[in-house]
Amino acid sequence: MKTKLRISIIYFSVSLVFFCSPKLSNGCDPESDSYLRTTLLRFIINDSSPSCWPGFNKNFSLWGVHGSSATVFSIFADAERILVGGQFNYVGPNVGNVAVLNPSTGMHIDPSECAYTDVSGIANIAISDGEGGFYVGGSFATVQGQVKNRIAHFLPNCKLDLNFNAPSPDTASQIVEAMELDGDFLYIGGNFTTLGGTGRIGIARLNAKTGALDSTWNPSITGGSQSVFVIKKNENFLYIGGRFTNVNGTNINSIARFSLSTGAMDTTWVPVNVNGDSVRDMTFGTLSTGTNVILTVGVFGSFLIKAADLTTGGAPVGWPLSLTGGNANTINFHKGKILVGGAFNQVSGTTTGNFAILNNSGAIISGFTNFNVNNEITSSIVIGDQVFIFGKFTSVLGAERNYGAGVDLNSFTLNEFNPNFSKDASIGNCKATVTTNNRLIVPGDFTSVNGVTRNHIAEISRITGKATDWNPNLDFPVIKIKSFGEKIYIAGSFTNFFGEAKTQGFVSLNKKDLSLTSERFDITANPYIEDIHITESKVYVGGSFDFAQGYTRYSMAAFFRDSGSVDTSWSATIAGGSVSSIIEKDGFLYVGGGFTNIGGFTVNNLHRIRSSDGQNPSAFFPTAPDNSISALAFYNNNLYLGGTFSNLGTYFARYDLSGPTVNATPFNFSATVQNILILENGIALTQGTFTNVSGVTRQRLAVLDLPNGTLTSFDPLRTGDVNGFFRGEKEIIIFGSLAQVNRHVRGGFEIFSTSLFGL
Repeated sequence: MKTKLRISIIYFSVSLVFFCSPKLSNGCDPESDSYLRTTLLRFIINDSSPSCWPGFNKNFSLWGVHGSSATVFSIFADAERILVGGQFNYVGPNVGNVAVLNPSTGMHIDPSECAYTDVSGIANIAISDGEGGFYVGGSFATVQGQVKNRIAHFLPNCKLDLNFNAPSPDTASQIVEAMELDGDFLYIGGNFTTLGGTGRIGIARLNAKTGALDSTWNPSITGGSQSVFVIKKNENFLYIGGRFTNVNGTNINSIARFSLSTGAMDTTWVPVNVNGDSVRDMTFGTLSTGTNVILTVGVFGSFLIKAADLTTGGAPVGWPLSLTGGNANTINFHKGKILVGGAFNQVSGTTTGNFAILNNSGAIISGFTNFNVNNEITSSIVIGDQVFIFGKFTSVLGAERNYGAGVDLNSFTLNEFNPNFSKDASIGNCKATVTTNNRLIVPGDFTSVNGVTRNHIAEISRITGKATDWNPNLDFPVIKIKSFGEKIYIAGSFTNFFGEAKTQGFVSLNKKDLSLTSERFDITANPYIEDIHITESKVYVGGSFDFAQGYTRYSMAAFFRDSGSVDTSWSATIAGGSVSSIIEKDGFLYVGGGFTNIGGFTVNNLHRIRSSDGQNPSAFFPTAPDNSISALAFYNNNLYLGGTFSNLGTYFARYDLSGPTVNATPFNFSATVQNILILENGIALTQGTFTNVSGVTRQRLAVLDLPNGTLTSFDPLRTGDVNGFFRGEKEIIIFGSLAQVNRHVRGGFEIFSTSLFGL
């Protein structure tokens, strides 16, 4: 059926392209004939390359918001787009904590060839399996929808290897930081003390095909933190580095080696290290004297690069090298040169910045150029004559590079590698590898790559799945997005929109192209808009502010919807606090917040005022909430309230408007209810700071069946807070700081079908 459909479309498209009379037109104009023809052609060939025309990669998933503390406060969605507002600076694909990149460009391999790893949780290290796949280790808990704690194997198509099942550390704080492959053995290191209930301190050996723990090899590592941070093999030995003082009963600090053939520790080789040293990286090479050495970096008693003779364990003459300003974190021997990165600024008294290239005597090479890396380097990998660095930096050689960059070691120039990670690296992660099919595997604390900067608001296309070019570049968060007719209203604490004057806090956009309308609501000073309610004739806003278009309007104002002008005859005269929620019924506005006076009447937190003038100098509700109201919603002539009150109910209550009288609900929330969305069948989505409802665990999200007075079973697995909901025609979008939903990486939101809620 799909084949017949595509053939029909191809026939139709060919007819358009070759048999229609040509006309001069702008090919990027959606109204033009050439735009239609090109769009159809891109559909036929699944073309999703950057262009003014829509892309049609059938395997895309919608981008999301990523990065430290990224959170979504509001969403508006239609058939073409999702507008996301909140507190964030980065929008990108939901890749996960391991990225599979083209080492030439830093772009992720096309998901049709290599699925997103969808690793949820920090990944520290990746190593090649020698067959096109790779292993990863870290503190992650799920991979591609499967429970997979801290150790995973991926096949060459980047799908999780379901036949590889390694035992995981039994304590949440215990992680994997090191890996090395030798034939059929996979060595892992970290701070663990048990694996799957079996004692293993700091290091273990697994079957590389199945992940099974090797019961025949169990070194005893004690002292320090009993941790292994790096494992590397060289010739016939396996070297481990970390923070320990004893291995198999032999006093040895931070470095030890084992025979790869017998598995026994080499007790004759004892490097000169001291108690308290913490080795983070190592490399092997030959000094100018002909001495074969292991070079190590990490946290020592002072800032150093250490060397140990591979035969005697002693320190060669002239070593260790002294650093100034900080530690070295990563080191590589490459073609007789030593490449070192970290937080230092000098090597042996010579200014270098955070990266240095030394000759095999330990001196800065002739012609070395300061890479001008503007912050710490935490890890690196050399591929050919390119060095790839990762860390906390945002600039290298004067060019923007967010947390990852590549430099040509022949010309000392920046190459095109620019992955633009969503979050910086920490010491211990972003230890990358390259596979046999030339893919660069980068693990880390990021969840997205190849994204774009978008400050607090973004438009995500539902055609391409990506962020569009629309970019108001706001300085403070967006709190609410609502739509009515041909306009979209945006509210928050921003001080301008597109840099235009009098656009602080609240604006309206043309829905068609998201351009600013001519309306200037000019709400001051330092406005913080919490809610918007729109009717055929008026736009009501509530929050914390003092003026609207020069008129005194404390915390609430009304504007004419057609012109955007303030209604000078309307004033709610709010005092004593702010407004959080506004809804309308039968010519009245129901207003909740944290105020003490509204509509000419002294009342706390909740009142009904006339929509026409904002007044009502008499009581409507017989009992006022004893604390603030955050959310209001109607269902069956009942007003449902959420907030921090306790006298009407425990943070959730119902007023029968025919009385009005308070009617008890069977729902007892453990803490504040901040948002309520009630569907037409009486299913209510609630969000807040609560952790249980009527004794049943529900973390910040609970779905209630109001007609039956029961708590539903809807409680998706997730990481991150829920902040609210958007109701579409056939979908409900739950949003917040969601980093994972149902064991899949997400960027602040997840889309659910309304059928899950009985619609």
